[in-house]
Amino acid sequence: MQDLAGDGEYIFANADGVPLSDAAMGAVINRMNEEVRRWIDPASDREVVPHGFRSSFRDWAAERGYDDPVAEAALAHKISDKVVAAYKRTRFFELRKQMMADWADYCARPAAGDNIVPLRA
Repeated sequence: MQDLAGDGEYIFANADGVPLSDAAMGAVINRMNEEVRRWIDPASDREVVPHGFRSSFRDWAAERGYDDPVAEAALAHKISDKVVAAYKRTRFFELRKQMMADWADYCARPAAGDNIVPLRA
């Protein structure tokens, strides 16, 4: 991934080297749906939205037994309980690193028989 990031701090950065905006993923999905409705949830017939990717990750982590605080930290969710937040100072870096490597492996190897929609270049 360092090859993709170059000298920049972020892997997924815009042309100015700053992180992509919240709207960037939505814009990609919209462009992909312009000609052919490719990113549609077959259960609801609704367009896929960026937050669904985060939700998919969260479900995957829970199904694989990753602890809630580790998955929540990976999503950069704030701890709403002030007492818990005052005592929990870890960022779970090593656990998150392993979880993200497992997530990458999962994403790179779809299960046999899955209905995979190829992306256009």
